Amino acid sequence: GLYLNRPEWVALGQKGVNAVRDVQGPKLERGWGEGSNYFAYAAMNFLPFFIALNRQISAESENFGGVILENYLADPIWKTVFLWYLTTRLPTGERPGVDDARYTPFFSGLLATDPALSEHASDHFEVPASFWSWDWYAAELRVSHANRFFSGDTVDLTADLIINFEHHIPRIEPTGEGFEPTQISRVCGQAVLRSGWNREAVYFLLQGEEKKMAEAGGSHEHNDGASFILCAYGELLALDPGYPGWKRRELTNQPEHHNRILIAHHEPEGTALLDHFFELPNLEGVQSSTWFSPKNGKRPRHERNVLFLHKRFFVLDDLVRDAGGNEVVSYIHGHGGGSLQAEATFQPHE
Repeated sequence: GLYLNRPEWVALGQKGVNAVRDVQGPKLERGWGEGSNYFAYAAMNFLPFFIALNRQISAESENFGGVILENYLADPIWKTVFLWYLTTRLPTGERPGVDDARYTPFFSGLLATDPALSEHASDHFEVPASFWSWDWYAAELRVSHANRFFSGDTVDLTADLIINFEHHIPRIEPTGEGFEPTQISRVCGQAVLRSGWNREAVYFLLQGEEKKMAEAGGSHEHNDGASFILCAYGELLALDPGYPGWKRRELTNQPEHHNRILIAHHEPEGTALLDHFFELPNLEGVQSSTWFSPKNGKRPRHERNVLFLHKRFFVLDDLVRDAGGNEVVSYIHGHGGGSLQAEATFQPHE
């Protein structure tokens, strides 16, 4: 049979954790290729271990029987992933339903921990504990399986939250350098333009995943180049349809299920590119470009330009090149109410 001593088990565990991390997100860039839902799915398993390990290690790493044991809460790559997960947050507290992702919040109370517990606990993944506390308290819940304070679904983290959450930590909206309302990550493939962090904020997420992030999504990836999500004044207005569960995912993962442009007779390619971002006092803008399969010497291109005026209004300008005489269709999907739960039904309308 297989026999491993403790340092060997530690080395094996670290190898597995690091392999998943490096596949899902480019090093030192934010993002998780499979989307927010499967990031949380993984975090339900690894985050309690990260926190427990953090309490035992007094530095960024420690020698354990000849094996260098990493403190994952101090790891710069994990820090960028968690920053992405917080900064793409909808004003209602849910994470965006991009790729195979449900509109659910995060069990952020695990990271709202007393700084005295460890040298590194004051800034979990470079996010102050007060920001995580706010994220957990301020979140709303649209899915039937979630309680008031989200504690996970496939794994019940209630006991972990009772042990780790410190109620006396103040609840503070993100502020300061690195937590500006507008967040752009070209490699991650998401641009978020928003007026602020509060529930009534205006929020626009534009998709633009390049090849590496799209490939990292694997079987959970959606073909959603230049698609967008719009949320304003506490209401989800234009949405990606999210994830109704593995067995029903084909109801929501096709190109026409997203807020994007399609061109007849040309298959949309699975990647896009964010570019031309600018920020002025009363005007911000970004572009997402996506391409279509070549045919008869033509390779159509869709350029979607988004302008954000006075932190209140969005203007979309769509330009399609080399479509020839083929039909161009723009799809927009609104939220008509409902719970967005796994058993929800989807009603198509022209």
